[in-house]
Amino acid sequence: MSYILDALKKIEHEKSKKAGPDGRISITGDLFHERKKPSGRSGIWKTAAIVVVAVLVTCAGTWFVLRGDGLKSRAVVRPAVSAPPVAVTTPVIPAPVPIQAVQAPPAQVISVPPASSPSTGGKQSEAAAASPRESRRLKKAVRERIPSPVQKQDVPTVPPPADIKLSGIAWQDEHAGRRAVINGFLLKEGAVVSGAKITDIQADRVRFSSAAGVFEIRLDAVLPSEVKK
Repeated sequence: MSYILDALKKIEHEKSKKAGPDGRISITGDLFHERKKPSGRSGIWKTAAIVVVAVLVTCAGTWFVLRGDGLKSRAVVRPAVSAPPVAVTTPVIPAPVPIQAVQAPPAQVISVPPASSPSTGGKQSEAAAASPRESRRLKKAVRERIPSPVQKQDVPTVPPPADIKLSGIAWQDEHAGRRAVINGFLLKEGAVVSGAKITDIQADRVRFSSAAGVFEIRLDAVLPSEVKK
């Protein structure tokens, strides 16, 4: 800044020298004088231009700095709004209600009157001797009434019908896997053919059950219908 002030003072001093007796500066005279002495005047004008530019740059920089400070001071700093604390409510657990034990009513005791004893000792001994005999008779009667589960009804055995032909057996240990070729069909136990139900498939025979009775057909047997042919 001191350099700029010195330059301004120098310019003012030069202007005061150029001024006339009335204090006015002759521009035409200066122009002609500059044409006559271009070297000295051109240096003064260059110095003045540099000084003016420096002053403008300094003023502009100061203005920008002051403006930036003003904007910073105007900026409103908003305080951070903290979220209100959330109230933690603890659920109120009701106190357990004590359970009162209910006592069961006392069992009623039924008193059985003692049996009247016989007047004589002979009658008492006869009743005691007859009681085991009666118990044996009752047990025997109950056994006769209950049918024995092992007892089976007698089913008559009938000859195999001519319309059932056995041509093959696929035998396995498990009954579910056993098959028999009867009348050209592969059948298993429980199947019904010509009114007869397959009850058992063995390795060499098949047993059937029908309304007429029970019969079985062997794999190597020759049916009567085949003998006639």
